[in-house]
Amino acid sequence: MSLIDYVKDNYVLYVLGSQENIKGFCMNPFGMSAHYINPLLTSSKQFVDLLIQLDGISYGDKKMGMEKWVALDCGMLPSAFVGLAKKNSSLEKSLKKKFEIPENYDCLIPVSMYCAIPSAKQGLWISHSLATAEQGKGLGLLTKLLGIKIFGAKELIGIAQYDNHSVKIHAKISDLKIISALTFAHSIPEMTFVYRHEIDQDKLEEILNYPAASKKHSFLLKADDYKTKQKMQQEIESGTTDFFIIPPGQIKLSGEIYVPIREVKK
Repeated sequence: MSLIDYVKDNYVLYVLGSQENIKGFCMNPFGMSAHYINPLLTSSKQFVDLLIQLDGISYGDKKMGMEKWVALDCGMLPSAFVGLAKKNSSLEKSLKKKFEIPENYDCLIPVSMYCAIPSAKQGLWISHSLATAEQGKGLGLLTKLLGIKIFGAKELIGIAQYDNHSVKIHAKISDLKIISALTFAHSIPEMTFVYRHEIDQDKLEEILNYPAASKKHSFLLKADDYKTKQKMQQEIESGTTDFFIIPPGQIKLSGEIYVPIREVKK
C-alpha cells in the first residue's frame, strides 16, 4: 500500500484558512479530498487550540507553540494551515496524553501541519511552519508536499535552523540554495539560514515516492560552526559563490550534526 493510500484510509486532510483563500486552492491534491475548517467560527476553537499545541509538541514542549495571533495574522488569514488529522478514537494513547485530550472528545485532532504565505511575487511562497506529532511515518514530507500542491506554489523561500531535523525533509524536495547563511533579522541569527528553490508542480507526487537521493558534497558544515557560516555569508553577499544544502540534509558524526553543502563558484 502506498503512503497516500494509507493516509486516505487513516487520516483526514484538512485546510484551515479564510474562505476567500480556498477559492484559489487545489482542494483535491494527489486524489485526496480536503476538509475545510473556517478558523473564525466558534466551532473551530478546539481545533485551533490543538493546532497550537501541535506546533509546540513537535518541538518537544507544548509551551513552545506559536502565539495564536501569529497563527491567525501570518497563517490563517493570508493563507492557510494544511495537514492531516485523526479522530480521537484512532489517536495513539501517547499522543492523547501529550495533547491532554479527554476520552469523550469527538472532534478532529491535527497530527501534522504546514503553512506557507504568499508573497508579492506571483507563485512565490514563504514557508511559515511545518510540524508533525507522529514521527517515522513520512507524514512531514507528505504534509509539506500536500501544502505546496494545495497552494499551487511555483517557488519557495524557507527559513530553518541548521540543527533542526526538518532540514532533512526540506532537502528531500530539492537542493536548497542558501540565500543567507547567517540571518541577523532572525532571533537566532547564528543558527538560522534562509533558502530558496523552484517547484515543479507536476513532479510533487514523484518526489513523495522517490525523494532526492544523497549527493556528493563539497564539504560538511558543522551545525554550530559560526566561522564557516560567516565566510559563506561574505561570499554570498559578494556574489562569488552559491551554496546549496543537498540530500540527506543532515548527517550525524560522533553525536554532532553536520549539513552537507555543495559549493559552486561563479
